[in-house]
Amino acid sequence: SRVARENVKVALSADGGATWINDHMPVPKGMSMKNPAMDVDGRGNVHIVFTGSVRRPPKWSSSKPNRGYWQLRYIRRESSQWVDAQDALATFSRWREPADDSDMLSDWADIAADQRGNLHLVWHGTVNTRIYGNDEAFYSSRSATAEGAWRSWSEPQALRPINAAKGEFFSFAPSLSVDDTGNLVVAVVFFDTTRAQANWRSNSRIILIIFDYINS
Repeated sequence: SRVARENVKVALSADGGATWINDHMPVPKGMSMKNPAMDVDGRGNVHIVFTGSVRRPPKWSSSKPNRGYWQLRYIRRESSQWVDAQDALATFSRWREPADDSDMLSDWADIAADQRGNLHLVWHGTVNTRIYGNDEAFYSSRSATAEGAWRSWSEPQALRPINAAKGEFFSFAPSLSVDDTGNLVVAVVFFDTTRAQANWRSNSRIILIIFDYINS
C-alpha cells in the first residue's frame, strides 16, 4: 500500500533567521518523505538526505518480511535551485527494490560535507537481513572532483557487521562528523548485544567508529 505524503518542509532565511521562506523541495510522485538530515558545504550548497517511503504494509513485523521498500534519497540546493535528485543506492543492485516480499529499507540517514567538499553518508538498512527492524549501519562517501561536481557514491561499507559469536547484532541510528582537515570521519552507532527485535532496544550499546577517509 502507498502512504500519504508526510509533512517535511524546508525553510530558508537570508537575514540571519529573522524571517523564513518555505521552499518546495521536489519528491518523486507517490513517495512520502521522512527522517531528513542536512549539511551545508563551504560554498553554501545545501545537501539533504531523507528516507523515501515507496511501499509499506499496514502493520510492520520484525520477525518476517513485510514487502516494504524505502529508498535513501539525496538532493542538493545550489544557486537557488534543487538539483541532482537521486536514489543514492540506485547503482548497487543489492539495494534495489526486491522482486519478492522481503524488506529493502534504508532509513535514519545522516550526511556531512568536509572542507574539501567531499560528502559522507551514514544510514541503517536491511540489505543483509531483509526484515524490518533487523538493521545494520552503513557508510558511503562521494568525492568532490571540482567546484559543484562529485563522483558517484562509493560502495556501501558496513560499520558494525552482525557477529552473533561476539554478541554483536543489529546496529542502527548512526550519526557522523568529520574533523577540521576532512581526513577523519567519526561515526556514532548503536548496536544490540542480544537478538531481541522490534520496539526499543533495552540491551543496546554505543560505539564510536573512527576511520581515515583519505586512506580508506
